[in-house]
Amino acid sequence: MKNNIFRLTLNFFIILFVLLILLIIVNLIPNKYIENNVRKSVEVFMEEGNFPKVKYAYNYKLDNYTDALMINTAYSVDSEKPLESAILMRRGYRPNENLKLEDKGTNDKPILQLMENVNKTNETYSEYSRYWHGYMIFLRPLLIFFNYVQIRIIMIITIIFLSLVLIYLTYKKINIYISIAAFFALLISNFIFIGMSLHHFFTYVIMLISSIYIILKYKQKSDLKVCNVFFLIGMLTSFFDLLSYPLITFGVPAIYYILLKQKEDESLKYKTVFKIMIFWILGYTIMWFSKWIISDILYNTGTISDAFSKIFSYTASTQEVNVSILDAIKANINFVDKPLIFLFVTAIISLLLKCKFNLKKIKKENIIYLIIGILPFAVFAIMKNHSYIHARFTNINLLITNLVLLIITVKNIRVLRLLE
Repeated sequence: MKNNIFRLTLNFFIILFVLLILLIIVNLIPNKYIENNVRKSVEVFMEEGNFPKVKYAYNYKLDNYTDALMINTAYSVDSEKPLESAILMRRGYRPNENLKLEDKGTNDKPILQLMENVNKTNETYSEYSRYWHGYMIFLRPLLIFFNYVQIRIIMIITIIFLSLVLIYLTYKKINIYISIAAFFALLISNFIFIGMSLHHFFTYVIMLISSIYIILKYKQKSDLKVCNVFFLIGMLTSFFDLLSYPLITFGVPAIYYILLKQKEDESLKYKTVFKIMIFWILGYTIMWFSKWIISDILYNTGTISDAFSKIFSYTASTQEVNVSILDAIKANINFVDKPLIFLFVTAIISLLLKCKFNLKKIKKENIIYLIIGILPFAVFAIMKNHSYIHARFTNINLLITNLVLLIITVKNIRVLRLLE
């Protein structure tokens, strides 16, 4: 046990160091090399607006609002001070100009703020040091060669390719019925369009790659090693994510781990699922806390107090936002209401038919799936204000619930010999 804790701690610091070095390296790129493509990106944002609706997508809107903030951050780097830029993560900042630091929460018009920064007309800048902004590792180099529309094409191709790989591996390593379930779960989450927003892209990719890794390496990993894998997944999620829908990087890989365990007829214990959840949470939270600590130690940013203030505003009722847990859940369900209701009804019917309406006969595997399936609702309840305000993207957490309901339905219908 002590050896594993030591190894896990060592791995954490090694990965943290490597990721920080990568951030510093991309911040060495002078802004003049990305300015042209940033200007072209501003034109796209101005034409489309903050949250354009996507044609043919089910209740899905692009998040140009956050993407403009992300590109503004990428364009606000001081290449002569790459470490400082990596920690402070400024927006609207231009080196060696007499700009005033404004309120950290002032992001009312991000597209306009990005345009002003490019045109050098803004007089203030802001800092966003409570997140790692790991996306910068890819975004800054990409902006040298591509504008926002071209980056979208790259992201769309990446998401579709990884999704198809996951579906194919599900078919090969588990069975065709689960692969069909996985396809429809991804389809309901609008995976074809996820790559059209930078903000939505990275967390979804981590989920896909992690699930693919779990499938490919399952037989080579003991439960303890799998816990370490989920610790790493949590770290990477915290590094790249801006608190969008991080839960899917635990929920979907965890579902695949359970599926593979059952396929091998291995006994699955509740504590195993609980352990991998704890390790994911540890990886996610420790990585996040480390950014706050580093920011305060190196630059006295007050990030720790700012972060806890934000956490309070996301979880507790305030004068600005005072909603109930039910309001938060409704706001998210509204984005996938019809598919979710249909899947819930079919899953319950299949479950009742299988156990012949005797609830005592419901197997442990179904209960484990249901526990994972309700996790998004637990997150909506805990982060009720955040989930209500940002339901346009936090609803993607329901991918976990949809996948669980589809798997329960498929498994139980197969037992009833309706798919044979």
